[in-house]
Amino acid sequence: MAKATRIQTIRFCSVDVTERTRWTFAELSDGSATELVEITCGGSTGRVIELLREAVQVLRSTSVERESDVADALGIETIQLQSDRSLATAVSCIRSGITGL
Repeated sequence: MAKATRIQTIRFCSVDVTERTRWTFAELSDGSATELVEITCGGSTGRVIELLREAVQVLRSTSVERESDVADALGIETIQLQSDRSLATAVSCIRSGITGL
């Protein structure tokens, strides 16, 4: 059985790779471990950061046992993920972070 994870904090950092390329990362923590996940989403990276901040506020009070439970824990429908790339990127970040934690 998987260990339930509760995301406690999130931090962001960026690295300029070339004159035109910037990679952005989120560091998710459950209070005892951290996981670094790349979240670059072109011109929408700022929105992904906003969505992640909102999601972590919800997940601070909710334990997630499996990464596949993230969208349900956040009240997000599959159709929303299919039609909103920024939202899909944010949820993917959290899923990857939980898998790593």
